[in-house]
Amino acid sequence: MDKVYKAFGPDSWRYALEHIDKAVNTLAPSLNRLNLIYNTKDADMALFAKHFLGYYLMVERSGRELAKDTCKNIADIFLGRNGAECTPVKLLCYFANYPDFKESFREFDPEDIIIQYNKKFKDWWGNQVAKYGNTTMEDTKSNDSQPNGLDGLKVTVRRWIEQDEDPRQHDLYKVFHIVSDEMIAEIEKEVAIGVF
Repeated sequence: MDKVYKAFGPDSWRYALEHIDKAVNTLAPSLNRLNLIYNTKDADMALFAKHFLGYYLMVERSGRELAKDTCKNIADIFLGRNGAECTPVKLLCYFANYPDFKESFREFDPEDIIIQYNKKFKDWWGNQVAKYGNTTMEDTKSNDSQPNGLDGLKVTVRRWIEQDEDPRQHDLYKVFHIVSDEMIAEIEKEVAIGVF
């Protein structure tokens, strides 16, 4: 999880702004799936809180402290509405670009962070995907050699995960027991970091 926090945390805002092409081509699991992948209950909450508090500390200059439960409440609402669709890279790009989506700059408004994701960011993201989609990703290898054996199996499992399918629902896992929980966890972690 530390690698995910580092790659997709507030320290990467500038990088995200400069590399939108890489961001839209990074396949990553949804925020809700991070908890399953890393066997924890709050990976999604922790990642959201890093961005939320990073933005708060950047813009709030009055010295006013954030109410104790504000961050948790906003994270609960945001993740409840968007956690199944929002990925770590989308969250990173959202907060990196949030000043462009913000309605008012008079004061810090935690609820606006929830509102603008659906109101402005999703359209912005769609435009970026249309503009940069598949520009940095390698398509299938041009040579004729396809991975065999364990490597081929890992490629298949990776494809299922990237398509947001649960590998545990396929016969290779349920019936033949060729795909193991350890293999799935390893590949999910690789996918979580993506190419970003």
